[in-house]
Amino acid sequence: MTVASEWQTFQRIVIPLARSALITVAVFAFLNGWGDFIFALTILNGATIVPVTLGIYTYLGNYSTQWGAVMAAGAFAMVPAAVMLVVAQRYIASGLTAGSVVGSSDEDLARCERGAGEGGRARLIEVPERG
Repeated sequence: MTVASEWQTFQRIVIPLARSALITVAVFAFLNGWGDFIFALTILNGATIVPVTLGIYTYLGNYSTQWGAVMAAGAFAMVPAAVMLVVAQRYIASGLTAGSVVGSSDEDLARCERGAGEGGRARLIEVPERG
């Protein structure tokens, strides 16, 4: 019998099970920081590195506004977030719905569909153990 270390167990069991949830949290954390405006405007007074939303805000003037530059900067600012959402779409959908139906697996759902009663109401039916 081969005994796995704690790191191997974590890497081979925990991370694959939590992958969707971890990716969902990472995407939402990135989008929260990417679109942060109020916090950056309040705290980062005179900083050289600012979020993209605060950079776009600098194009707005008191007497005139360069709307072409604002729209171009907004379009460029949207690209990384849109690409990240498209790439992680599958993981986000499964990460948000993970745990929303308690105790259901594909087999349970198949049993439920096969055992649907009159009126379209689903009911779980007992299935004898195989073996």
